[in-house]
Amino acid sequence: MKGNQLDTARKTVKVIRVLSYFLFFLVIAIFGLAIWLAREGKKRAVLLGAGISVLAVGLLVLVIRRYAGEYLVSALTTNADAKDAVRASWAIGTALLRNVGINAVIYGAVIVFAAWIAGPSRAATWSRRQLAPTMRDRPWIIYGAVTVVLLLILLAGPTDAQRIFPLLILFALAYVGTEFLRRQTAREFPAPATASGPA
Repeated sequence: MKGNQLDTARKTVKVIRVLSYFLFFLVIAIFGLAIWLAREGKKRAVLLGAGISVLAVGLLVLVIRRYAGEYLVSALTTNADAKDAVRASWAIGTALLRNVGINAVIYGAVIVFAAWIAGPSRAATWSRRQLAPTMRDRPWIIYGAVTVVLLLILLAGPTDAQRIFPLLILFALAYVGTEFLRRQTAREFPAPATASGPA
């Protein structure tokens, strides 16, 4: 590559990196604003829609990366020996895109679960009823379980050092959501009143 081409490539990489941060925060802000502006009975439905859309985008990214790679390999060379090298180059060059897709699938699935557990279905209501005593009396157990799940997500999904701030934001949102669920459960299933006899 010539010097001016290398400089253009570097600038392009920097622009893509800045845009990836900007677009991530923009999407989080739009989802948060939509949930906040939703009517009281519709907030869970908006959260569910956000989770499904994140999940769908992650799956779409993975599918496009897979089939675009196969198309590119076939378009660039017909030599069977060269196809492995082209395929490896594509895999290395789009590794970040793969990571984004996998993370989006994992985060979307977690958001969908959060919307479901707060919902009116029979199974979700039963789950909240069973968790109510723990949420009221020992909330540290619930927060500890959320922390374990977040650590498992961190270990299961590919990450890199440049994604630490988005991860911290997502973790903070998980704790905020847990607190909302705890308060909802406390309202639905308050502690039974203790009978007090005459002194």
